Amino acid sequence: NGNTKWRYLTGGNISASPTIFNGTVYFGSSDNYLYALDAATGSLKWKYQTGAMINQSGPALVNGIVYVGSRDSYLYAIEAATGSLVWKFYGNGISFEESSPTVADGIVYIGAWYNTNNFSEKGCLYAVDAATGKLVWKQLENTGISSSPTVANGNVYITADDLKIHALHAKTGTPVWSKQILPNSASPAVSGNVVFVGGGGTRSFYALNANTGAEIWKFALSDNAITTSSPLVVHLDGKADYSGDSGLSH
Repeated sequence: NGNTKWRYLTGGNISASPTIFNGTVYFGSSDNYLYALDAATGSLKWKYQTGAMINQSGPALVNGIVYVGSRDSYLYAIEAATGSLVWKFYGNGISFEESSPTVADGIVYIGAWYNTNNFSEKGCLYAVDAATGKLVWKQLENTGISSSPTVANGNVYITADDLKIHALHAKTGTPVWSKQILPNSASPAVSGNVVFVGGGGTRSFYALNANTGAEIWKFALSDNAITTSSPLVVHLDGKADYSGDSGLSH
């Protein structure tokens, strides 16, 4: 009926999507904390303090570990049950606040944004070992990424501030294709062999071949529409495919 069941007050804005698992809701806040609350009552189970705000980075949870990025240039891996730190990965001074991590086949993928103390320093796409926190590869260096990655078909798909969407080999980071669409921070979704993504700067919504980047179709939005949202693909059987910043993991 829309009535409030509970609410929990943090010390800052909450700008990213939560993740819910086993009766616990996980989310970050601009007060620097990652929170775990009882989903039924809203009571605090634990909170973990990072070194700066958790802005647009929604947590991913895989195998009992929560992964989230912070403005302090760290990607965190935290025990979902206890809030204890497992490891943290340093992004060389570049903020992880704008990208939600995606976990696939033992690798965490996340985009690094900018150095918030020096915006001439731009970030890149990182692939980090989910168990150890060690770097697997990095690509799109000095690009700046304010969207979230999606993994499918052996590739990782990401939009970046170079005005393009990129497909890279998920295991190696080798570039597969790229296409200029002026994405304006929109994250892609993949269903079958099709990548769906918004082009805010072109005021178009795109369907691209996932293997080649070739345009299958595009839908023109109104002159006043600038999309930065991430698509959701729902099939006729009611099952859904999600984009990388949906709060779910692949």
